[in-house]
Amino acid sequence: MTTGRPVPKSPWLRPVLCLAFFFLTQAAALGSESSITLKEPLFRPLPSPPAPVPKGPKSAFKEALFPLSAAENYQEVMAAIGPLSPLEAEFLGKNRFLLKPRPARPASNPAAVHDEMLAEFDNLGGPLAEHLRRPEHARFVGPDIFIHAFSRYLTIRQAAAETGPMLELLRQVTEGLYYNAAALRAGRTGQSAIVWEKFMAQLLVPLLILGQTEGGGADISAALTRLDARGRDLSPALTARVRTELRRIYQEKDYGLPGLIQGDMDYAVFRPQGYYAATPEGRAYFRAATWFQRLGWDPRTESAEALNFALALSHDPPARGDPRPALTRLLEISDFFYGPARTAGWAEWTHFLMKEAGVPEFTADIAAEAEVLNRLQAAALKADLFPAPLVQILPRRLNGPQLLSEELAGLWPNSGPPPFSALWLPVLWRHGLAEETIGRQLALSTPEPAGNRLNFQTPAGFLEKASLKDRSDDYWFSSLATAWWPVWTSLTGRYGLGRPLYMRSWPFAAKELETILGGLADLPAPLAASTAPVPGRAGPASPPRPEMASDQPQASLVKGFVEPNPVFWRQMIRLVRFTMAGFQHFELFPEDLKDGGALIRFLRRLERAAEISDKELAGEALSEDDYEFIRLFHLDWIAAPHGQPGARSDQVFAVSEIWPSVFGATAEPWLILVLVGNENSPRLTLGLAYNHYEFISDRPRPLVEELWRESIRSPDVPLPPKNFWYESLWPREPN
Repeated sequence: MTTGRPVPKSPWLRPVLCLAFFFLTQAAALGSESSITLKEPLFRPLPSPPAPVPKGPKSAFKEALFPLSAAENYQEVMAAIGPLSPLEAEFLGKNRFLLKPRPARPASNPAAVHDEMLAEFDNLGGPLAEHLRRPEHARFVGPDIFIHAFSRYLTIRQAAAETGPMLELLRQVTEGLYYNAAALRAGRTGQSAIVWEKFMAQLLVPLLILGQTEGGGADISAALTRLDARGRDLSPALTARVRTELRRIYQEKDYGLPGLIQGDMDYAVFRPQGYYAATPEGRAYFRAATWFQRLGWDPRTESAEALNFALALSHDPPARGDPRPALTRLLEISDFFYGPARTAGWAEWTHFLMKEAGVPEFTADIAAEAEVLNRLQAAALKADLFPAPLVQILPRRLNGPQLLSEELAGLWPNSGPPPFSALWLPVLWRHGLAEETIGRQLALSTPEPAGNRLNFQTPAGFLEKASLKDRSDDYWFSSLATAWWPVWTSLTGRYGLGRPLYMRSWPFAAKELETILGGLADLPAPLAASTAPVPGRAGPASPPRPEMASDQPQASLVKGFVEPNPVFWRQMIRLVRFTMAGFQHFELFPEDLKDGGALIRFLRRLERAAEISDKELAGEALSEDDYEFIRLFHLDWIAAPHGQPGARSDQVFAVSEIWPSVFGATAEPWLILVLVGNENSPRLTLGLAYNHYEFISDRPRPLVEELWRESIRSPDVPLPPKNFWYESLWPREPN
């Protein structure tokens, strides 16, 4: 006996139902057996490297040695910054420069400040009005301030790209892959269905996170509500695992084996920082990109999941939009900002499959065929195609220090050098002091009993083999992550006759080392988890504002100084020009490339500083306009939040993980005093310089950043000791 609505007895109904059933079963059979042609991406090449650096003027700088008390503005500078101790005065007189903490001063009008270091540098030059300029306004313009300014600019633009076009591209990729996977899962049974559903669950987590910008609601309850609406395609068990992942990600504090990704995970890494924490778009991109940084498949053990990734990308026609164009563009922009991938992505994995799978055609069920999987796993075990044994949708990338340190480890005999330090990086381009002190660093990081050996030696011929100075421009100008390296090579620590006395002093090599390592810590990371705005221990005064015209007599000309290092200025110009070409190529930030745009304004200031540097080095006299440019040009504006004129964006004290558990960080910048005497004008000039630290921590980077902020914020929390290679920078009692 049956229940329900009776079936009408029509003479033509049974043949029609049989025919419909035939077509449905045939369609399902075709769906399971139809071949999938693997598709490889086509990437656009990067712009050509900028023109090589032209040769600078012949070194003909002239100055006579004079005592500190003979500096024309000595009394005024001491009144402005406070007296020097006897040891500081002796150090300054001997070495012609001195680093010291800035004097404390209350911040006025803090809303006008975008970056503490840049705003304080602007303030050193005094008011705009000529009649208000004073002898203590003689500014020193060194590499540090321009490196920091451009690092902040790139960090802000990288964050703007990630929370704008890259966010939308990531959403398109994730949604397209998810719906393609759902279409290919339809009709699958057994192991094939299990593998496809797991892949869908791995994609659903970031898809729900990225959905938080669609209708507001950025908290866990909103994400779970979206899961209730979109999770019906999965089994109850997988839906529960997705729910668990979301709770851990949004709570940012769990630790353990993820339900959907291999390996342990500390969920504190999902805690948005800085700009990412400020907006729903930033939080969504940060969490989703962090998930994709950890989502990957080892083809030696997870070849089925990795295979389905390639099949979902190659599915034609796409079920919900084509993810391929979005992924190609997203990978191109990532290559430009972050540098080369260290794991296999779409292109490498698809090419590998086409070469190694050994099957006549791919189908939606092929990831369940044991023979194919065994063949792939055996090939992956033998292959040396990838730096790391992972296949990823967004391949993992290393920041610049990590990239070069990985290369360094590959050159070291046997298992690589002892625990890494940023000091290794200037060794690679033969910085004098770094070469002299790396043995001591090796001894400190070598386990006992070898740790007591203060003369630990690098293997014979290693430095020559590891040198990076002979790399081509095509190698360096392949991304913004590597385009900085020619800038670092211009800071050598070795200067002879024809240069200012302060550059020829022995401690100046340590000062340039701090510039390099502070600059490395300042650079944006592959996922720029910037620290939140931090109030300094002593805030900057507000930048000077234009004054009304006055009938008061004009004050004497104030003679500042630009460090005469023509190679540095030219390499910085090349870096900016490469950035401009990349932005134009990838259609990013067109407003910055127009006349009056941020990049054009910055480039003009950089070119003017280079021109003045050439004049000084050649022994030529500067004009009044040159000296007024040194005193008055501003840089704080470049740290303004993108697209938010007048918005506040405080100084970010940088923390960079240069190698697992090894961190470089910057604190409040030093005030640098430099004695110069060209043009028969013995004087004391003032600028700002990096304050760099290196330390080891086994905590996740977001927690390290929070602890560093606490150290900076509170005068009662001591900072770690300065690294030993900076010892020559500080005045000491004679032995």
